[in-house]
Amino acid sequence: MLQIQSLTCPGILSSINLSAGPTDFVGLAGSNGSGKTTLLKCIAGILRNFDGSIRIGGHDTADLPQRILARTVSYVPQIVETRIPYTVMDFMRLSRFPHLGMTRTDPPTQPLTRILDELGVRHLQDRVTGTLSGGELQKVLIAAALAQDTPVVLLDEPASHLDPLRAEELVARLKSLRNKRDRLYVMVSHRSDHFTHVCDRIIALRSGEVMGTFAPEVAGDPNWQRQVYGNGEEA
Repeated sequence: MLQIQSLTCPGILSSINLSAGPTDFVGLAGSNGSGKTTLLKCIAGILRNFDGSIRIGGHDTADLPQRILARTVSYVPQIVETRIPYTVMDFMRLSRFPHLGMTRTDPPTQPLTRILDELGVRHLQDRVTGTLSGGELQKVLIAAALAQDTPVVLLDEPASHLDPLRAEELVARLKSLRNKRDRLYVMVSHRSDHFTHVCDRIIALRSGEVMGTFAPEVAGDPNWQRQVYGNGEEA
């Protein structure tokens, strides 16, 4: 499904090689500045100034038109820097644009509300996204990525704006998504519980290079944390 060969992004990533199957849930670990977010942005086509190749389903993403790529990969950023002037439901409808194009026909509402139910945010469907808390918006962004209906979903620290209780709830929802085995997830996280309860394996980066692939059970090991983060902390 996903094959990355000799991916090099000047000054950030150096000769990254990795592969993942169509139903894997892969965690990306590493200290701040190790290149995790840059790697996701390269896969999503947001960054194009790299050498090497990224292939999804046998197709080189560099050769895919943007709309086709948007049918293939959805990306949930850690930080949204612009205000989204739509209600949650309208935003969910917009996520279907890569499939519907310029048609004036709205996508069916029922599948979208079902996804909102899965993420526990259906009660927000009539709220303007700009009025949501950071944690609420993060869940809505994940719901929109699922509504985009791509075979690859990229998650950049999905619990970064959540308090401990809601972060625990999100772990349970991510685990439920993982159990469906209907798409490939690649998730950046600094939380050991994400890795141990959700991921099939962990790929750790250090200074823009792959330092190893690990079983998720090691994420809670202080020795492993020192190895990956350099100071024993989940920084």
